[in-house]
Amino acid sequence: MPILLFRHLLRGHKMSVIAQCILNMTVGGGEKLVRTLARNPLVPGFRNRVVCFDRIDAFADEFRDAGVPLDLIPRRQCLFDTRVLPPLVRMIRREKIRLLHAHDLSSLLYAAAAGRLTGARVVMTEHSRHYVDEARRRVIEKRFLSWMTDVWITVSPELAEASVKKDGLNPRKVRTIENGVDIDRFAAAAPLPLRRTLDLPEDARLLLVVGRLEKIKGQQHLIQAMVQAMVQALADGKPADGSPPSAPLCAIFAGDGRERTSLENMARDLGVADQVRFLGARNDIPELMASADLLVMPSESEGLPFTLLEAMAAGLPVLATAVGRIPEILAEGRGHTVPPFSPAALAGALAAFQNDPESFRRTAPPARVFVAARYGEDRMRERYGELLAAAMGESGSGAA
Repeated sequence: MPILLFRHLLRGHKMSVIAQCILNMTVGGGEKLVRTLARNPLVPGFRNRVVCFDRIDAFADEFRDAGVPLDLIPRRQCLFDTRVLPPLVRMIRREKIRLLHAHDLSSLLYAAAAGRLTGARVVMTEHSRHYVDEARRRVIEKRFLSWMTDVWITVSPELAEASVKKDGLNPRKVRTIENGVDIDRFAAAAPLPLRRTLDLPEDARLLLVVGRLEKIKGQQHLIQAMVQAMVQALADGKPADGSPPSAPLCAIFAGDGRERTSLENMARDLGVADQVRFLGARNDIPELMASADLLVMPSESEGLPFTLLEAMAAGLPVLATAVGRIPEILAEGRGHTVPPFSPAALAGALAAFQNDPESFRRTAPPARVFVAARYGEDRMRERYGELLAAAMGESGSGAA
């Protein structure tokens, strides 16, 4: 009888929940962090759950295999859809959600309102600030929502400083937890026969671009830069010493988004379609990085990109725009940077890579050592576990 009673009590007991809230589940930095944090418990005695408000485009199987519920409470495209609140509040009460962790301002708006109605704690992680820089009214929204938030996390010191000095957030609420990646997984990945499977020249130098296909990511600048680099190579002709011309540059885009059709049309119209491949969303990024010659990040704005750290862990040389945390990460010979919004500068760097790839390869070993020492995934998860536990008045973390 005591055993049966114990089993009955166990069946009736429901662990409390930490819910990660984000608009879309797709390929991207915020989504990557949600997947990493939700994969295993962060705080002892708490389960994980993920709530989306727009779409679930990818990774549903990954969450199902991990036993993590992935919910969609669809919103209308308006400033605040009041119809979202009732099902969200019911979910919070039914599932014993103690903390809502938002990853964008729109999700934070719903999390903050539901938190006020239910008493759930609310935490925000800010991944970049282009949305604030593009529309200054967002500063008012951000400041207002920060009053309803228990902790405001940024992924870089630069974002933290801007939140306090430019946006007026309370410095006592702002914390920084830099992104971290699975070092071993990227270091040990085996290369794929990409040139053969993608019908590219065997001597092609492969430029890998990973991320959402959106204007803010600057892929259009890379395509324009490839055209300029190709024109320059044709103008240079055969080297004077009689050596063969430089190997062709080919770009591989791993990711999807609203700009895909526009980018495909641009590549065709500018005459470089044969040198470009669009792969869509992929779950084999470590293997793609092991197969490429150079990671290119032509972004117009970034915080601390996961893709940058992953490439460094994989031993893949990096060429990126000098935005966000990137210049400091790639300093001291750990990579190459160019100004943002400049296809000409990007073309010059691509020409340098084409003519002297070894100078880029030499940056990979110190980059891998640097990332392994400071940007491991376990360290990041441990810090999130501690901070979320503290926000709920709990002690310790279960980051694993």
